Formats: sequence, structure tokens, C-alpha cells
Amino acid sequence: RKTRALAIANIDYAQADITRLGALERRFDLIESIGVLHHLEDPEAGWHTLAGLLRPGGVMLIALYSELARQDIVAARRYIAEQGYAPTAADIRRWDFFGTSECRDLLFHAHEHRFSLPQLKEILARLGLRFLGFQLGANLLHKYGMQFPGDPEMANLDNWHQFETANPRTFRGMYLFWV
Repeated sequence: RKTRALAIANIDYAQADITRLGALERRFDLIESIGVLHHLEDPEAGWHTLAGLLRPGGVMLIALYSELARQDIVAARRYIAEQGYAPTAADIRRWDFFGTSECRDLLFHAHEHRFSLPQLKEILARLGLRFLGFQLGANLLHKYGMQFPGDPEMANLDNWHQFETANPRTFRGMYLFWV
């Protein structure tokens, strides 16, 4: 709607299943996947498909859940399961503090994969992608920089793992990063 209103004509929109994009005859300079991969049955397979669509020199913005930062959510899901609540609208409304859709996504989602930074480092190596950095607020980046002055690019995932272990709420929302 906004591109039409602004008379922007060089953007094509499409909707598709990530796992079927491999047959696409196009390549992209920028791929964003936020709030999708971690809900796939096999997130790495979906990410592999997206990486295959990236032009040489292209970049991806990826968002995935942190295993460490979501421990409160894991505990809430365990409690919900123990209490026998189902992912139905009626049961979700009993827990609803955002809205049914948001609550389903947060606490009742059928597929949610969470990752650790060592896992992400391994996946990036398998996919042939280079970690460029996290998209974080200035205060967190400053704190990291003070702790790891030998990493001016702030792209050392081993250091970030140490940082997250010491500050487990760093990625409470998601890991949001560029590769």
C-alpha cells in the first residue's frame, strides 16, 4: 500500500513457503527473516534455502530466539502443559494478557526452536555465512565493547556467548543479527 502511495515501482511482493524457495530463479542482495525460521520444523534447512538465494556479497538480517534468554517462557510453557491447557482459543484466553494471537505465539506455539550462540556459530559455518554483528542498543554495545576491547567489530560469537552467559537477558526479545 505504501509503495503504491509513494509511486515506488521497483519492488516486487510475493508470498511463499521458505522451504520451496530453492526453485526460485532470482537472487537477492538483502534477505530478512525475522520471526520465521525458529518456527519451522527444520530451521537450518529453511535458512540454507535462504542462504542459497543470496547474491555474492549480499547480506541477511536474521532473528532467532535465544535458548538462554527464553528460560522464563520455557518454564511457563512447562507449567501450561502440566496444567493441561490446550492451544485452543478458550484456553488461551485464560492466559491472555496481550491478545489471543500474541499469547498463542508466546506460550502456545506448536514449533519454537531456540538457539545458543555456539549453535549459531556452527550453523553459520555449515552455511558458509560470516557473522557481521548484532543489532542492539548503544548501551549493550558499549558494555560489550568495554568487556571485549579486542573485538572492535563486535563480531566474535565466542565473546558474545560469554557476554550472554553473564547477562542472560541481553537477547530477551531475540537474537537480531547480520550475516
